[in-house]
Amino acid sequence: MRKHLHHPIRSIGAALTLVGVLAAVVLLVAPSAVSSTGKDQVSYYTNAKGNVLQKIGEDAYFEVNGKNLDKTVEVFCWAGKEANDATGFTGWDTLTDWDNSSASKKLIDGDMDPDCDGNNGVGLKSAIMVEFEHGVVADPTDDNFVVGPAIFVKDEQK
Repeated sequence: MRKHLHHPIRSIGAALTLVGVLAAVVLLVAPSAVSSTGKDQVSYYTNAKGNVLQKIGEDAYFEVNGKNLDKTVEVFCWAGKEANDATGFTGWDTLTDWDNSSASKKLIDGDMDPDCDGNNGVGLKSAIMVEFEHGVVADPTDDNFVVGPAIFVKDEQK
């Protein structure tokens, strides 16, 4: 019986089984542990009371909710053909105002650029894009840009 257990094929089989188990742990468990931290995300928008927003007035303040928002260096809104802030991103203007909160999961006091309502008297289906700093400060080539869900921006002036 002892000869049977030390057969080279059985030893190779046991080693391959061990390698398979380790590979499964590395491929399935490790990424989920890492992905729960460090991912930049723009998830949804709320008002100051915490109510989720699907539409907003151009002059109304709102909050951006997501992950790693403490690494935000700039916030943009989709203005389409009305964009005129020379951001370097066609169709995008910077928000008129925004601020970091004490939590990394929220930006507060967001205020849409007036062009993000479409300037058409009706409104525009817009979105928020956040620039996350990842590397050299003031070098956007190493930053991460994440677009959040769509939000309808109403023109409050007309």
